[in-house]
Amino acid sequence: LQNFVLLASKDKQDVELAISDLTTLASQENLRVGATLGLANGYVQQKQTARARNLLKRVASAAWLVEEAEHLERCWLLLADLHIQAGRHDAATELLRRTLQHNQSCHRAYQLLG
Repeated sequence: LQNFVLLASKDKQDVELAISDLTTLASQENLRVGATLGLANGYVQQKQTARARNLLKRVASAAWLVEEAEHLERCWLLLADLHIQAGRHDAATELLRRTLQHNQSCHRAYQLLG
């Protein structure tokens, strides 16, 4: 949670500190969706969208778990947004439909679908 606060500050040093902490956390365990989301957000803030996209692709095929539902949904939405920016609308549509399958009230998914 502390790292998400650092990311929200959008201060360059705070973002770098959060990325460092989240990288350590993500490497300690197999697939930490929350840490992956934080890292991806940090990379996007640093204009490293390719790194963020590659990181999020690992989560794209993750199984839906109630414990990680919010972070997983946000990962899928961020990856879909990055795909749309890159012109890969088919990949984005698949992620958005999967998001809506689990959360039919997700406004951001409907917004990205158009």
